Amino acid sequence: DLVALGDTTDVLAGARALAADGALVLLTDGGRPVHLVSGAFPTVVLQVPSGPVVDTVGAGDSFGGAFLAWWLDQGRDRATLGDPSAVTSGVRVALAASALTCSRPGADPPTRAELGEAWSRIARGPGRIPG
Repeated sequence: DLVALGDTTDVLAGARALAADGALVLLTDGGRPVHLVSGAFPTVVLQVPSGPVVDTVGAGDSFGGAFLAWWLDQGRDRATLGDPSAVTSGVRVALAASALTCSRPGADPPTRAELGEAWSRIARGPGRIPG
């Protein structure tokens, strides 16, 4: 999407440009590491957890939806987007949701109930993919 938005093929440079304008960019790229790019903190890179991949359709939507749902559930606000620890916690939950989506056929994102304990456990630190 960043390539389509700008005049660059360097997506990390595009993410940094958006971050310089005040955005938080959660840069995903399939099974490659996720980059958390912000003007408020140094770039954080998180590895994508390994697990079974049946179908990747819906993985990105699951990632974004889970991050936002967890963020709001935790009472986070816009100001907290500058806190790398809080953002990293939300991304860990998003990665778990995305991994669950990839583990089954079709665009079938997990429900909050399916994430269960992972909703809080994964947010606190590295862990296994639930399920």
